[in-house]
Amino acid sequence: MKSADYWAGRMELLNENLMQKADALLPDIQKAYETAAENIQQQIEAFYQRYAGQEGISLAEAKRLLSPKERQRFGMTIEGYIKAAEQGTADPKWIKQLERTAARARVSRLEALRLQMRQQIELLEGWKDTAMTRTLGEIFQECFYQTGYEIQRGLGVGAAFATLDAEKIGKVLAKPWSQDGKNFSARIWGDDRGKLLHTLETAVTTGIITGGSPQKTIDRVRKAMGSSRAAAGRLVLTEGAAFAAMGRKECYERLGVKQFAFLATLDAKTCCICAAIDGQVFDLEDYQIGVTAPPLHPNDRCTTVPYFGDVFSAGERAARDGDGKTYYVPADMTHREWKKAFVEGDMSDFKEVAKGMFHAAAGSAAKAMDGFIAGLEDIQDEDVRNVFRRLAENTAVHTSFRKNSYYRKGEIYLTGTVSPSTIAHELFHKLDHDYGISESGHLTQSIRNDYQRLKNMAEGDGGAVEDLLYSKYPEAFVQIIDKRKVKEEFRGIADILSGMSGGKIQLGYGHNNGYWQKQVFMLEKEAWAQFGRILYQDDKKVIDMLQFICNETYQKMLQKFKEVSKNVLR
Repeated sequence: MKSADYWAGRMELLNENLMQKADALLPDIQKAYETAAENIQQQIEAFYQRYAGQEGISLAEAKRLLSPKERQRFGMTIEGYIKAAEQGTADPKWIKQLERTAARARVSRLEALRLQMRQQIELLEGWKDTAMTRTLGEIFQECFYQTGYEIQRGLGVGAAFATLDAEKIGKVLAKPWSQDGKNFSARIWGDDRGKLLHTLETAVTTGIITGGSPQKTIDRVRKAMGSSRAAAGRLVLTEGAAFAAMGRKECYERLGVKQFAFLATLDAKTCCICAAIDGQVFDLEDYQIGVTAPPLHPNDRCTTVPYFGDVFSAGERAARDGDGKTYYVPADMTHREWKKAFVEGDMSDFKEVAKGMFHAAAGSAAKAMDGFIAGLEDIQDEDVRNVFRRLAENTAVHTSFRKNSYYRKGEIYLTGTVSPSTIAHELFHKLDHDYGISESGHLTQSIRNDYQRLKNMAEGDGGAVEDLLYSKYPEAFVQIIDKRKVKEEFRGIADILSGMSGGKIQLGYGHNNGYWQKQVFMLEKEAWAQFGRILYQDDKKVIDMLQFICNETYQKMLQKFKEVSKNVLR
C-alpha cells in the first residue's frame, strides 16, 4: 500500500484542483456585481436629473406620487421586470410584489427608485444562486469520483463504484452543513440580499435627507456593492470547501474507509485553528464539517486524507458495493479508464483479484524510527550515538500526512518512507529548539564569513561556486542533461549552500528561494539541522566537503554540540 506522504500528496493536489473550480467563479461574480452597480448608478442619476433642482431634492419631493404619464411609463417597466424575473430564478415573493405594484394606481417617486434598485439585486442574487448551485454540484460530484479513483488506484484494487444521480446531488445541495442550519441558497436570498437592500435603500434616503450630491449616494452604493461582492466571494470559496468535504465523506463511506486524518495547507497563511489539528486521525463516524473536517473557517483550503493504519481490508468492503468481485488497479490507470470500468461497469480489461481479503501495510513512523535506531550502531563517535538515542527516546513521534517529514512544537512528524538521516535532521531541530542554538546568533557571522570566503575562492578561479566545488569534489555530483546535482548523501550540504546564497545555488536538494525569507534565523536553523544529518551519516567524504565549504561554522557547531551533549546525557 502507498505511504502516508503519497495519500497526502494526491489528496492535497485533488483539493487544489477542486478549489480552482470555485476560484473560476469569482471573476464572473465580479462582472455580475459591476453590471448591477452600473444599472443602479444610472437609475439614481436619472432620478436626480428628473426631480432634483439646484439645491437637490427634499424627502417630501421624493415621496410625491408619479404623474399619470410617469406611472404609465413605470407600469411598462414593471411588466418588463416581471418577465425578466419569471425567465430567471427570482424569488416568487418578489414576482408577487411586482404584480401587486403593477395593479396599484399610486406609486411614489422614491418607491419607484427603490423597486428599480431591488430588481437589479433580485436578478443578481438569482444569478448567484444558479451559478453557485451549478459549481458546488460539480465540486461535490467530481470530488466523490476523483477520491474513489485515487483510493482504488493507490490501494491497487478496485470494485464497482455506485453512481451519483441528480436526486442525490440535489439533496446534498439542499442540506445545511453549518451549525446555524442555513444552506448557501438561504444565505444568498436571506442574509446577503436583505443586508444589501437595506444598505442601498438607507444610502439613497440618507442622501436625500442630507442634501448630498448624487455622486455621494452613488459612492455609498458602490461601497455597499463592493462589500457584498467580497462576501459572495468568501461564500463561494467556503461552500466549495464544504461540498468537497461532503464528496470525500460520501466516497469514504462507499469504500469502507474507517478513519481519516486532517491535512492542513501549511504555508504562511495557515491559521492556528487548522495547524492545531493538522495530522490528527479521527474515526469516520466523527467526520463533522467545521469541527473535524474543513472548512473550519471562511476561505479554508485544508482537506482530509484516508487513514488506513497498518492494515486495510479494501477488497472485502468494496466488493459489497458491486458484483462481489474485486479487481487489480494498475498504478498508471487514468481517471477516464477507472470511470469506464468501475462506474460504468466495463470490466473487460481488468484482472480479478483472487478470493480473500486484500491486505496492505502502510509505512509508519514507528517503523521509520526502528530503522533510525538500528543505524546508530554504525556511528563511530559515542557521544553522537548516545545523544541521538536520548533524543529519540524523549521526542514524541507521529505519522506525517504531508508530503514531507517535519518538526513542530517539540514533536516530529515522519512519512512512512523517511530516511534515517532525515530523522536525525528533525531531531536536531528539536535540539535547537530546546537549547536556543540558532536564535542565539551563535552561527550567524560565521556563516557569512564562510560564504564570503567561498565566493572569493570561486572568483579567484574565475568561475562560480558550483564550478569550484565540482572541480574539487567531482565524486559528489551527478550530471543530469545540462545540470549538476549532488548525490543523495550530500543533500545536507546542498541545502546549506542554498540558504547561504539566498536560494541562488540549487544543487538538487534544499528549500526554495522564498523559504529563506520567511523569518529570521531560517538559515541558522537549517544549517544546524543539516549538521545533525551529517553527524548521523558519519561519512568522511561529506564531512570533508562540509569543512571546505564552511569550516568556521563547522567548528562552531562542533563546539556547541559538545556543550549541549553534556546536558542531554545527564
